[in-house]
Amino acid sequence: MRTSNTTILIVDDEPAGRDTLEAILYQQGYDLVFAADGWEALDQAVHLTPDLILLDVMMPGIDGFEVCRRLRADSRVAEVPIILITALDDRESHIAGFEAGADDFVSKPFDRFVLRARVRSVTRLNRYRRLHDERAKFERVVSLAPDGLIILDHDGNIRFSNPAWGQLNDANDTPIAGSSIERYVHDGEYFRQHVFRVRENGEPRRWESMLLGTGGMQVPVECVAGAIEWEGQTAIQVIVRDITERKQAQSAIERSNIELSQAYDATLEGWVAFLDLRDKETEGHTQRVTNMTLRPAK
Repeated sequence: MRTSNTTILIVDDEPAGRDTLEAILYQQGYDLVFAADGWEALDQAVHLTPDLILLDVMMPGIDGFEVCRRLRADSRVAEVPIILITALDDRESHIAGFEAGADDFVSKPFDRFVLRARVRSVTRLNRYRRLHDERAKFERVVSLAPDGLIILDHDGNIRFSNPAWGQLNDANDTPIAGSSIERYVHDGEYFRQHVFRVRENGEPRRWESMLLGTGGMQVPVECVAGAIEWEGQTAIQVIVRDITERKQAQSAIERSNIELSQAYDATLEGWVAFLDLRDKETEGHTQRVTNMTLRPAK
């Protein structure tokens, strides 16, 4: 079964040219899309954002050089690689193509093996560039996050960490990537169990743990873990939040509740003693009244 994650836009005003390129590239597993002129190429490029554009130079209307310039001027598709296909093999044409923004040339009539090799090379480089850009964007975002973030492999080793993670456990000046998570947590086995359950069933998990901070001090944290793809493999992302203030607030509430309970018990005991005293005073008063009533009768 033919599968592909790579889309190639083929631009040629000649049906025979499009058919030839399709015959050469289709069996290589690419998803092929076609445009018959420069205007259609511009529309298709913006709509699809292909991984590569194979662009014929000699076309009516706007030629390949102009299409190339317009693509490079459009921020939505400016990074898409372009290979110009041309029967022009002179030095000036190549210079004009590179100045327009082309990444490579293939001359007509072309060698199918050379064409396949160049397409494979350009699409591979573009894929690496996209991965690099996505990772750089990800790292910029998480570097500003207030919560710690780590990415673990299946063995529980750290593949990536942000600055906030280093601040939580005083590890900013030591290498973190490649080290075991157990180096940084008080309850390593308990931590691993949660991570492995995420790996097994793919369901996010939330739990509390203790990090080893400065001088062996333990830092209470809340952890939220989920499965992600990292560098082409399944990994576990863990967001770690310092809950020291929350724990302190909970402890303060618990102490207040205890103090209130003790105060209530003390107050209740006081009222019991007071009522008991009142009962005794009432009993004495009743006895005196009875005695005074009985005296004249004697």
